[in-house]
Amino acid sequence: SSPMLRFLRSGNKHTKTIWWVLIVITVVTFLGGFVFLFGAGFSSSNKYRATGAIGVVDGATISRAELQNEIQTQREGYKTRYGMDPAERDLKVLEVQAWRSLIAQRLLDRQAKQLGLKATDDEVKLSIKTNPPAILLSAAAFQTDGKFDAKKYQAALHDPSANWAPFEEMVRQQLPVRKLQERLVSSVKVAEPELREAYRDRFERVD
Repeated sequence: SSPMLRFLRSGNKHTKTIWWVLIVITVVTFLGGFVFLFGAGFSSSNKYRATGAIGVVDGATISRAELQNEIQTQREGYKTRYGMDPAERDLKVLEVQAWRSLIAQRLLDRQAKQLGLKATDDEVKLSIKTNPPAILLSAAAFQTDGKFDAKKYQAALHDPSANWAPFEEMVRQQLPVRKLQERLVSSVKVAEPELREAYRDRFERVD
C-alpha cells in the first residue's frame, strides 16, 4: 500500500479526520475545476445570483470579485515562478486553479471553524506586518522597478491616514485556515524506513 494509506491507518483519530477532509477537498476541487473549465460551474440558484455570487460551497458564497482577486494572485505567482507574465494559453489553467483554490479555502474554513480555530487581533497585525497578502505584494504603490519594496510597505504601515481595515479583515478570515494547515503539517510523522524508500525511489538510478 502507499505511504499515504499507511499513514491514514496508523494516525490518530484527529489526524485521520483532517487527512480525509483534505482528500475530499482535492476530489471536489478537481471536479469543480472541470466544471468551471467547460463553463457550467456558475449555474447557481437565482437567490445566490441575485447577491452577486458566482458559486456556492456548502452555503458559503464565492463572489466574482473574490474570483478576480484569486486569479490575480495566481498570475502573480506565475510571474514570480517563471519571471514573465502567463501566455494566453496559460490563462485558462490559472483561472481553473483560482476556482479550485477558492473552493478549497471554503471547505478548509469550515473545518477550521469546527475545530474552533480563530484569529486574534495581535495575530492579524503581526501577519499584516510580516506576511503581506498577495494583493498587497503586487500593488503598484509598493513596487520599485517591478519588485515588491519592503521599505515602502513598512512606511505605509506607519502612515496614520492609511485604512488597513479591509486587509485586516481579509487576513482575519485566512488565518484560521493557515492554522489548520500548520496543524496538519505538524501532525505528519513519517517512519525512517518510509523515508529511505522515498529517497531510493526519487534519487537512485541504475544505468
